[in-house]
Order: sequence, then C-alpha cells, then structure tokens
Amino acid sequence: MEWVTPPLSSAAWPAALNAVLEALCGLGVESAELMHGWSFSDFSDTPEFAAMEWQTEEVTLAALPELLRERARLGFCLGRDDLFLTLIGGAELKLCHEGDLHLRAEDESFAVHLAGCLAKQGISLTRRAGA
Repeated sequence: MEWVTPPLSSAAWPAALNAVLEALCGLGVESAELMHGWSFSDFSDTPEFAAMEWQTEEVTLAALPELLRERARLGFCLGRDDLFLTLIGGAELKLCHEGDLHLRAEDESFAVHLAGCLAKQGISLTRRAGA
C-alpha cells in the first residue's frame, strides 16, 4: 500500500522531517537504511555527494538530522533530491525529488500514525488510489 502527501513547499520540509522522526521514534524505530536517489540539485562542485547516490548506509534516527545538515552543506535539498529511508520489515519512506513524501508499507497502522504526526504540522497524508 502507498500513501502520499501533496507537494510541499521548501519551508514545509523541516516540519515534515520532524513529523517523520516523531512517527518513527513513537513506533520504537531506532535506525533505518538511508539512500540518496534522483536529484534536481547540481552537485558538480561536490563530487563526493555523487558517490553517495544509490548507495545504502545504515543510520540511527538520532544521527539523521545532523547527517542531513552535513549533506545540505554538499548541496542536498529536501524536496528537490530523493532520500529513501527503509525500515526493518520493509516499510519505505521516500522524501521525493518531486516535492512530496511517499510511504510504502503493508502495515496501515504505521500510515495512520505518520498521518497524525504530519497533520500536527498541517500536512496531509492520503492513500494513493489503487495502491
């Protein structure tokens, strides 16, 4: 099953990330597999970032905000560049280069919990038709 937010403004992404972290921590998740994917940003001045694309790495949720600040210094931008977080059990969050957030999971209770955390930030999460 898949759920998605509407496209988010650049100003809404920090709140969306906080909601994701709140939801994951609330469910007892401590770590995830992170991967950078498609990108609209220009990384020509930071070839080290290009080497990170499509490579998975394990990250603790506690370390994720600082890691993303480091990647932002290399040019990474939430809403312009894909960031995948894959959880034990297979659920996947994609903070998408098209400006929205996707959740793929078999457990609907996870989506309900994430939707509640996002709603506190004024962001809706709806099940994608046919998903």
